[in-house]
Amino acid sequence: MLIVQLSMVGSYAVLYRSGESVSQAIAAEKGCRTEEERMVYRAIESAGHRVLSAAHLLPTVELALQDHDEVTVYQALFEPEG
Repeated sequence: MLIVQLSMVGSYAVLYRSGESVSQAIAAEKGCRTEEERMVYRAIESAGHRVLSAAHLLPTVELALQDHDEVTVYQALFEPEG
């Protein structure tokens, strides 16, 4: 099963497999293992979302979020509470 998260901040998406973490995000169609994953990936891109990689998601940024000492790009874009 795939997990798809869309950002409320902009046209960004993250795609990863259930049981895996964001650090293993699928960031390119070649990272898809099945035709179903490729279809989901293409649908996200065709809707105008930029699919982000772990390299984009894991760095920290200077931002204050409740209950976080350090904030990653992933947290800033995809966590619902701030």
